[in-house]
Amino acid sequence: MSTMDPRQNAGYRYHRTNPLTGEPVAVYLAAAQRLEWDKESKWIAVCESHGSLVATSTLALAKSASKEPEEWCDECRDASEYRAKHEDGTRALVIGLDGSMRDEYIVGLDDLTRLVGGPIQALSVPAWEAGARVTVGEPVGPHTMYVNEESKIGGEQPRLNVVADALMVCSLMPSDWVAGVAVVVGYNPDTGEDVDHTLDPATVLLDAATSAEAWTNVASDREVLGRARVANVEMRYNDGSDALATIGHVYANALAVSRA
Repeated sequence: MSTMDPRQNAGYRYHRTNPLTGEPVAVYLAAAQRLEWDKESKWIAVCESHGSLVATSTLALAKSASKEPEEWCDECRDASEYRAKHEDGTRALVIGLDGSMRDEYIVGLDDLTRLVGGPIQALSVPAWEAGARVTVGEPVGPHTMYVNEESKIGGEQPRLNVVADALMVCSLMPSDWVAGVAVVVGYNPDTGEDVDHTLDPATVLLDAATSAEAWTNVASDREVLGRARVANVEMRYNDGSDALATIGHVYANALAVSRA
């Protein structure tokens, strides 16, 4: 079966465009595709994008199934749910332990607790630390960072989120640090509500490095060494992460200068 033109495939009877992918969902005679499992499986509807299929006893049922691929194609179901969140949810920037940054749409507390892995704690991210240079002349405004408030207690060894911690380090108490996955959203001070973030990952990384460098100017060598060691460990865990390397180099360079 081909995703290009299903009409060229054996047993073709009908197709429609999948609104989730822009590619065909086609209906075929199962026997022509050598997929007739039993006497009731005479027709199949196939999601040409993902290769999923559903068998039916009549052509009418197969055509009906082709109209709702999200009911029987797992990938289409995920795409449908993502689209719904895109329309109704809040765009958040998820900062992973490996230094990765990705957008995800969240709807309510359940999504936040799922992403951070437990009860949430909100940290206010000053505007200058939150990608204020993303659009020249248009300040980004305040953002909120959500983390797991229990990430530094419990049985497992907590892991420093190198990038998120660097972004926040100038605002933290001397003994505090950011652990675990971090989720950043925008904040509307007029309504007190979370809104879509307006950050660019490249600029967030630049701000995190700038923030970390500013912190090293007032922190003790011991404090800098602690973060440098953790950043180095995380770089080994995640070989090839440019984001982790960027922050790690800030700490390493600060130590080199202080010891020169």
